[in-house]
Amino acid sequence: MLISSRLKSLLILWCSIGLISGANEKEYECTVRHNTTFSQFEDRFTTCVLKNVNYISGKGLKFSNSTNDIAYNKLKITFIESNVETVPNMFYTFTNLEVLEMNQVGLRNIFQQSFQHASNLRVFHAYENKITTLDAYSFVEAIKLEYLDLSHNKIANINVEAFKGLSKLKELSLIDNRISIIDEQTFEPLKALTWIWLDRNEIKIISLSLFVNNLNLKGMNFNNNKISAFSTILLDKLPQLRFLFLSGNNCTSQNFINTVIQYNANIKKELSSCYAEYRSIVPNEEEKYQLKNVLRDAEKANAQCETDKAALLERLETTRQQLANLQYKNEKPN
Repeated sequence: MLISSRLKSLLILWCSIGLISGANEKEYECTVRHNTTFSQFEDRFTTCVLKNVNYISGKGLKFSNSTNDIAYNKLKITFIESNVETVPNMFYTFTNLEVLEMNQVGLRNIFQQSFQHASNLRVFHAYENKITTLDAYSFVEAIKLEYLDLSHNKIANINVEAFKGLSKLKELSLIDNRISIIDEQTFEPLKALTWIWLDRNEIKIISLSLFVNNLNLKGMNFNNNKISAFSTILLDKLPQLRFLFLSGNNCTSQNFINTVIQYNANIKKELSSCYAEYRSIVPNEEEKYQLKNVLRDAEKANAQCETDKAALLERLETTRQQLANLQYKNEKPN
């Protein structure tokens, strides 16, 4: 009886493995439909709906020949009623994939290799999933990405290099996650960023340096966090900022809508208690920031000086050679 039980268990295990393997080997086919547009450019796409996909491996999905017929179209792919734990690499097959929707599919992981060959991807929606961490270079090959929605996940940790390569990203939503600490350089690669949503997280401090390189920011949303310290000096660094949402925080519940934020004395007055708390927590940060700027400018000036020096030395040597040639020509007997 013991041997029979073991054989039975092995048989069940073998069948389970076979079922999983079989599921991963299944060929999927698009249901093509008209778009419900997210933005102005999506209405020109073919929309491919993938239903009942069960994907847990790191391999690419297999598609039927009929699906491959649309591979070269401008494409939007939407997963529904599926269980997809990591982003399948479909970008080898669908080279013109520009919009990818993976909402409510149980997505857990985004790896560096998840977006290999995703050079045409412009929009990625992945809200209401189970993502907990954003690793370094998570989206590095999605160089045209403009809209990224990771709201309603469980993100608590963001690697400082998670957004490397996203120089064209315009809008980033991280609403309703578990973010409490953000490294000051996390958003530095996002030079084109215009809107960011960080509502309903656990953020306590907004540092002077957090968005100092995001000069195109028009709107920042921090509603319903735990902010008790806010460096209002940051506002002087953001010339395009017009919308600042801070309701539901510890030191303020003010929202500033459709107004010029930079150098606005009234806004700084409204945030005076937040700024006072910030100064008590990190009293020397502003001085350090100014010194860093001085050091950076000095290093740039020194590098420029070295470049100019090299160019002048090269011109000097050329002039010397020209003079030597002229002297030789003049001294040469006829």
